[in-house]
Amino acid sequence: MQQQRDTEVRIQRARDKCIANRGGDCDTMDGLQEWLLLDRTRADAVLDRVSPVPSASAGGSALPGSTVPDLSPRNTSAVPR
Repeated sequence: MQQQRDTEVRIQRARDKCIANRGGDCDTMDGLQEWLLLDRTRADAVLDRVSPVPSASAGGSALPGSTVPDLSPRNTSAVPR
């Protein structure tokens, strides 16, 4: 219940910011997406980027065809130093 209320508050705040900044689409979730992203805390943004630790059976490699580099401890060559 609390989470639903928090979501509704975030959507209303995003709609208010969109209207105040003369956004083009303040009525749909697609149009409010930019404002919802801007409203997130730094901690929320960081948590979105954290990926689960690869399991041993997966071999720690990225999915085939993926453009995301494998940054597992065994493959640190992709990290610039």
